[in-house]
Amino acid sequence: VGDLELVVVDDGSAVPAAEVLEDIRDRRLRIIRHSRNRGLSAARNTALRAARAALVSQLDADDVWEPEYLESVLPCFADPGVGLAYSNCTILGHPTGHEDYIGDPTVHPMHEFPKIAEQNPIPCPTATMRTEAVRAVGGYAWWLRQCEDYYLYMKLARAGWRFAYVDE
Repeated sequence: VGDLELVVVDDGSAVPAAEVLEDIRDRRLRIIRHSRNRGLSAARNTALRAARAALVSQLDADDVWEPEYLESVLPCFADPGVGLAYSNCTILGHPTGHEDYIGDPTVHPMHEFPKIAEQNPIPCPTATMRTEAVRAVGGYAWWLRQCEDYYLYMKLARAGWRFAYVDE
């Protein structure tokens, strides 16, 4: 997918991301550094404010996308009512041997209450969302230190956005 921007938020890491990525010369890459660690929600909100694209995704430093991931979820956004698209993910090295996040794909997409409130149905690295939708619901909850992604998904569902699931 050529029309892409990559916003890297360095949340006060000991080795600046700019040093780690200094060999990458690509105008689509932007690095924003927090002078001190402010937490995941703050880092994600910084990236959300900086985003110029119509869609945003979250990918943490220990996550990797399959090469076809974006191509697989982009068609979901042809439907203007879809605010979030996601897929399954492979888990590497899980302590109890889980190999994927979504064991039963037949219940997806999951975006209606009360079912979505029972457990987080969306693997964080596979969530791609409409930027306008995420901004409209206030972005990530700054006061949460974990589950900030799940809380955001519930806010999107509450606001009436539908989710799409790609079974891959």
